[in-house]
Amino acid sequence: MGIQPNTTTSAQRLLVILAMTGSLSLIMMDITIVAIALPEIGRDLALSSETLHWVINAYIVVMASMVALGGRVGDLIGKRTAFIAGITGFALSSLVCGLAESGAVLIGARIVQGISAVLMQPASSAIVLSIAPPESRGKVMAVYVGIPLLFLTMGPVLGGIITEYAGWRWNFFLNLPVAILAIVLTVFSRVQSPRATGESIDPLATLLLLVSFPMLVIGLQQSAVWGYDDQRTLSLVLGGLGGLVLFMWRQKRAKNPTLHLELFKDRVFLCSCILLFLSQFALTGSLVQLAMYAQIVLGYDSVRAGLSILPLMLPILFMVHYAGRTYDRKGVKIPVVIGSIGSGAGLVTMGIGALQQSYPIMAGGMVVLGLSSAFVTMPANTEGMARVGQERRAQASGLLQTFRQSGAAFGVAIFTAIGVWARTSNLNLEGQECESHTELVDMAMQGDVDSYSALVGTVSQACLELVYAALSMGTGIPLCIAGIAVGLGVLPALKWCPTIPFSRASSSVAKD
Repeated sequence: MGIQPNTTTSAQRLLVILAMTGSLSLIMMDITIVAIALPEIGRDLALSSETLHWVINAYIVVMASMVALGGRVGDLIGKRTAFIAGITGFALSSLVCGLAESGAVLIGARIVQGISAVLMQPASSAIVLSIAPPESRGKVMAVYVGIPLLFLTMGPVLGGIITEYAGWRWNFFLNLPVAILAIVLTVFSRVQSPRATGESIDPLATLLLLVSFPMLVIGLQQSAVWGYDDQRTLSLVLGGLGGLVLFMWRQKRAKNPTLHLELFKDRVFLCSCILLFLSQFALTGSLVQLAMYAQIVLGYDSVRAGLSILPLMLPILFMVHYAGRTYDRKGVKIPVVIGSIGSGAGLVTMGIGALQQSYPIMAGGMVVLGLSSAFVTMPANTEGMARVGQERRAQASGLLQTFRQSGAAFGVAIFTAIGVWARTSNLNLEGQECESHTELVDMAMQGDVDSYSALVGTVSQACLELVYAALSMGTGIPLCIAGIAVGLGVLPALKWCPTIPFSRASSSVAKD
């Protein structure tokens, strides 16, 4: 089975944790750090609002669509090899992003970033778990999962500061020194990982997965732009669903399946996937919305807009280690139940604050969400990984991260769709001096900061108030819905999750 957790030295473990945590921080941060810089990117590269959204969406779509396959590749070629290849590609594509002079080059490089990330993320997770002593897996994984989660929420803060004082390109250049350091640490750690021998990937099933999943995600994302009944939306969504059905059918008959879906027969593993989906759905969707809301409704500049997320970020920093120790002592059920209820309550409070246009209420909700979210993501990820032997652990990580990244993709898509509906329902532009600026007003209601700036001093205060009300509805209602969705995570947790960590409960399932 390869190197066991207790055969690595403390120095090796330190090097591995630093390298893998740094790499995952880059992956997570690149989801949100760009959001705050979108207005400047649009101005610099002369991109339309729709094109601009694909700077974020292209990265998320690739991550959601291919991360499970990336984990499978890691099992076949070795986790260490997959990790080094992935982070090297991530660094090079980040450099291209920072040097891009057109939208096409930038979006193309973001796609390569996503492809590189799906190679290194499952591999890094499997490597960390393989070197962690079973009795302290929660503590080790708390560092590996928690710090990148912190960087996910720090994205808007760093993005705002970097964009304001150095320019948007440095949001990508920032990745280079971290990636180089991670490569050096990995080489010096000399960590090894077993390969899955005698296996291969079914080409037809792989092709079906690579085509159908992106079709589904893109269809959902574009539904807010094209409309739900648009032929393009329906074609992509139905085509994607049909392709996934064919993929599942092929998987059952293939001699060497692309993904070992029998992992889902373990209900605890399935529950971990569901919880990660719900948590990332809410967190990513809300962070993207909050960046726009703060700059328009609250009137913050890019730096203050980023700093306004601090009440969400700081509690994660303090609570993630406690969540890891709680998992080591109590298992997965208690922390994820508490975390799901708390996260749901925090999101609903944030939604109420957005509807009331009250930052103090929103900040209170952020604190509750920050205190709670670590109790979901860390235990769920650790328990799901621990239930699989090392030879398939990268694939297990890939499946877990597929749900996590799908949650991010669906979060952005559904938050946007609900936001469009909420903004456009029962809002009357007549008599508010908005009629002659309907295009700018519509763009401002969608969160376009430049369009809003063009309206200021041009239209009446009543028209601006209408924009505030629309964006408040478009932010508050999705947050409340997300809160309810995350709270429902207690149902599978109560039914399927154990109260004892897997490493202590059984040694017959895990092949360590």
